Formats: sequence, structure tokens, C-alpha cells
Amino acid sequence: MRKALLAQRTGLAELVDERVHLQAHGAHGGSKALTVIGSMLAGGDSIDDTIVLRTGATGELFNATCAPSTVGTWLRSFRWYNIRQLDAVSRELLARLWAAGGGPKDLAGPLTIDLDSTIVPVYGRGKQGAAFGYTKVRGYHPQLATCPETGQVLFCRLRGGNAGAARGEPCQPIGYIRNRIVPLAAQGPKGAGQPPGRHSPDPASTSPLYERSVSNSARRSANSVSQSSRDLLRAIRKP
Repeated sequence: MRKALLAQRTGLAELVDERVHLQAHGAHGGSKALTVIGSMLAGGDSIDDTIVLRTGATGELFNATCAPSTVGTWLRSFRWYNIRQLDAVSRELLARLWAAGGGPKDLAGPLTIDLDSTIVPVYGRGKQGAAFGYTKVRGYHPQLATCPETGQVLFCRLRGGNAGAARGEPCQPIGYIRNRIVPLAAQGPKGAGQPPGRHSPDPASTSPLYERSVSNSARRSANSVSQSSRDLLRAIRKP
């Protein structure tokens, strides 16, 4: 119940409506997104499970829910570029949560960030970007940055299933959190409702983040990034 209310009070539906633009069936995307999230919070793992939000007294918690057929049409309309739009929604929502007190206890202190990748299997041959990777499993191979202190996923970059473990710059999520998320969250609830991209944080107020737990794949990928990225990574690691 508290998670459902939190999703509503942080303006998640409005964020989806503002940032996610589908070529078709994109109307009321925020309500459809909340329907999916509410179903997952209730234990659902398929589109048909969203019907649970229309049974019993759940209408008192979730209003303006959508039928499973409507949700399915909406989800099947997503293209690869829409995932980047969802990334923007996720990052801005994270800033709002931190501003509301749902992040690390001390935004000005050191922060441990774990970088790793994972395999997300899929079961349909027509899913865009899905492919067989080194694990011989058809699916996607996203890169993740997580915070052990809060258990939150701070950054997620969707990659094709055949993407190598070293593909991508490990400093990208760290730089974004350091320069965008933390300064915005430090402003408190007043700045929580504005997109991070519209703020130019003062370098003096930028909190030092320390990358102390980096996966082997992230270390390998550091060898392939540009010199400027390596300089940034060294600066973050430096106490």
C-alpha cells in the first residue's frame, strides 16, 4: 500500500505522460504504467495479472486502472528508443525519491556503487534486440548500477542480448548520479518535481562519490573507454 501511494505522490504517472512518446496507443501512458506497477506490487508477473487491480477493494487504492487488453496493446507498442525515454523517467523518479528522504542517509558522504550486468531471458522470437549471448540464453543483457545501502537500482542501460559484458562505459552511471541526481536531491522536495536536465549543479555542491565495488566486467570495460572517461573514473575512485 505504501509503495503504491509513493508512486502516486512522486508524480510517476505525470512523468511517464511527459517523457514517453509512442507512435501509437500512447494516450494515458501514466495510468497504464501505474497499472503495470500496481500489478507487480501485488505479485503479478503477466499482462493478464493486471486484472487483480479491478477486483475486491483494490479500487480504493488504485483508480483509473486499465484493462489487461489495453495494457497489452500499450506494451507491444514500445520500440527500442522508448526504452531510453523510460530511462529518463527512472532517473528523474530516483531524484524525487532521494529528495523525499528515500535515498542514502548522507548525500554529502561517500556512496558505494556496484556495477554489473545481468541476463534477462525472453520467450518470444519477435522481441526487438533479444539475442543469444555467452550464456546461450535468448534475452537482453542490461548493465546495472545499484546502491547496497538502499538496495535501489540507480542506473540501468538496456543492451541487446549479444552485447559483450565489457560493452559500455562504467563511469557513465557514476557521472550521472554525481552530477545530476545528488545535486537535485540535495535541494529537497522543492527541486524534486523538476527534471534533472534543467538544473546546472554548482560544482562546489557536488557530492563526492566513491566507486568502491566494481564488477570484473566493469573493470574490463574501462580499458576500452576514451581517455576523458578514464580520467573521470580515476577522479571518482580517488579518496
